[in-house]
Amino acid sequence: MKELESSNVAEFCKHHILYTNERIKKLKADENKLRKAKILEIQDGFNIQEKVVNTLLKGITEAHTHHHQTNENSVEVSLGVIRFANINPLVQIAQYLLTQHIDEQTMLHYCVYHSKFTLAQRSFIEEKLDRILNRKIADKIWTQPEISNAIQKYPKIRKHIFIVLATSVCEVGRDHDYDWAIAEPSSMRSLVQLAGRIQRHRKQNVNKENLFILNQNIHALQNQTVAFTKPGFEGNEQSGRHLSENKEIRYLLTMEQYQYINAIPSIFYIKPPTRTELPIFTDLVTLEQTAYAMTLLGAREEDNYARLWWCNSLSWSGELQRRQPFRKSQAEKSLYLMPTSIGKMQWHSYDEKTYTFSINDEIQSYKSLSFHPNSQKWFSTDEKQRYHDIEEILESSQRQVVLNYGEISMKEKNKEGEDIQYYYHPFLGVFSDKKL
Repeated sequence: MKELESSNVAEFCKHHILYTNERIKKLKADENKLRKAKILEIQDGFNIQEKVVNTLLKGITEAHTHHHQTNENSVEVSLGVIRFANINPLVQIAQYLLTQHIDEQTMLHYCVYHSKFTLAQRSFIEEKLDRILNRKIADKIWTQPEISNAIQKYPKIRKHIFIVLATSVCEVGRDHDYDWAIAEPSSMRSLVQLAGRIQRHRKQNVNKENLFILNQNIHALQNQTVAFTKPGFEGNEQSGRHLSENKEIRYLLTMEQYQYINAIPSIFYIKPPTRTELPIFTDLVTLEQTAYAMTLLGAREEDNYARLWWCNSLSWSGELQRRQPFRKSQAEKSLYLMPTSIGKMQWHSYDEKTYTFSINDEIQSYKSLSFHPNSQKWFSTDEKQRYHDIEEILESSQRQVVLNYGEISMKEKNKEGEDIQYYYHPFLGVFSDKKL
């Protein structure tokens, strides 16, 4: 559609409705099916961790079976991502997943990817993934060193599955092309974003499912009353954004909404509810659309919503921001990972007044990980070598590299006001040791 200018709200709304209706019509008519989704029922297990791992292994097996590339020696390779809602559950699940295997003919290669790595390590991971997951030339995958080296190292293995265990950092702004994905659901918007990383470059029609959605997220498995939050749009009953007691995805999404995911659920079209219209929502899409409306347009006669920013004098801006900050501020502190005189990596505080570092044990080194013989790291996690590489590239001192690339910011207290104990492992990143 051509670009239009509107002189008043009514005219803008009219053009907006026409545009969105046309956009939805075209999306529905698109016959190029790049992603097909299904719901994964949670498997049995002695605890939440085991239930989720058993479910993931089932999904990984099915995903690889139908979505892989094969070379001239009949070696199969697939690249997938498992997206978790939060870092701590990701880390807990990862530790158990590394000890499992599918069969003796399959090697699982893992990479952990979330926001709580040093910038040095996160940029290292992203450089690798950006290169390997550029699939515009499909057969180029066989020349990637991380892939070809794995095949040569294990000549008897016929199936290599490369898996990224990630949070939402894998969804936004990453030009990655995966063969398949498994999602711990938190919102419909996140599913739309994740779907966009499947077949992103190759754009091949599929008949078999390549997006697998866990029927319950970890909050729901923990029987939390509000399960689709932090991240997600659900609130308590008083918020006007509360889901029904049943937190299973098969009841919260229709097949039409999830089977062939596209941008339709993210197109804003819901009229905001009034104070007398406070439903208990039974589907994620309506819940999220209502949350957009409440935040952007106001609902339930709320005094504070985004529309006030453009309907009132700019002199209000500071007061509105004070009343409705982007996110609730929490006290944070920064620690820096740096090599010691004996070559080990140690966390330090930095005093900006005296320009000195001092050892800090608020982040403790985590125990070594256990791997099944058929599970491996995807690539190295040597941060000391990464610092050295940055020093050479930038012709910079180790001190400056640590200050610029070795920082981690952490909350000082949890919501109960208690100190948080953090742990660090170069493969897992920084996390607090919460049990599921």
